[in-house]
Amino acid sequence: EALSAVPTGNLEAYNAFLEATQAETSRKPSDLERAIALYQKAIALDPDFSEAYSRLSIAYGLLGDYGEIALEEMLERMRANVDKALLLDGNSGEAYKALAFLYGKSPESDSHQKSYEAYQKAISLIPNDAFSYNAMQGELRDLGRDDEADIALQKAYELNPLSSPITNNIASIYARDGDYEKALELVEKNIARDPDYTTIYKVKLNILRNEPNGKLAEAFKVAYE
Repeated sequence: EALSAVPTGNLEAYNAFLEATQAETSRKPSDLERAIALYQKAIALDPDFSEAYSRLSIAYGLLGDYGEIALEEMLERMRANVDKALLLDGNSGEAYKALAFLYGKSPESDSHQKSYEAYQKAISLIPNDAFSYNAMQGELRDLGRDDEADIALQKAYELNPLSSPITNNIASIYARDGDYEKALELVEKNIARDPDYTTIYKVKLNILRNEPNGKLAEAFKVAYE
C-alpha cells in the first residue's frame, strides 16, 4: 500500500521532483545543482512532500562526491532534510536511504555500521532499490565484509544494469578479480550509453595502465579525454 501511494497531490511539485531525479543521474555538478533547485521547488509547492526532502538530502551528498560543497555545509543540509523527511513519514524507505547516505559521510567512528543498518531498513521498505544496494556495498567494504559487499553490488546491478555508477563499480570488481576483458566490455558499453559520465573513464584508464596491461600511452589518452 505504501509503495503504491502517490507521494504528493501537487502535480507541479511531482513533475519538478521527477525532473530532479532524472537530472541527478549524470552526476555532473551542474546537473546536481539543478536537481537540488528542482527538489527545493517541489518542496516549496508541497511542504509535506517527504520524498522530496529525502532526495534533496541525497543530492547534497552526491554534490559532495562529484562537485564542490564544504563538508560541514553538506552534512548540515543533509541532516536538516533527513530530519524533515522522517518527521513527515517515519516509515519512509527513501528517508532511511537518505539517513544511511548521511551516516556514510559522517566522521564518527561507528558511522559505517550505522549506515549499513539504515540501508538494511531502507531495503526492507523498498526491496528493489538499486541505489541502496550499491551504496550499502561501499559501507560493507569499509566494515571489512568484502564478500557480502560483492553480493550486494551484484544485486544492485541486477536491479539496474543501466546505472552508470553501478556499472562503474561492477567493472572495477571484474578488474580487481583479473577479468580485464569483461571489465573493459562493461566500460565501453557504459561510455557508449553515457559518454558524459567521467568516472567511468577513470576505471578504463586504470584497467589499461595497471598490470598485466601496462598500456600507458592508451591510458594517458583516456585520462586526457
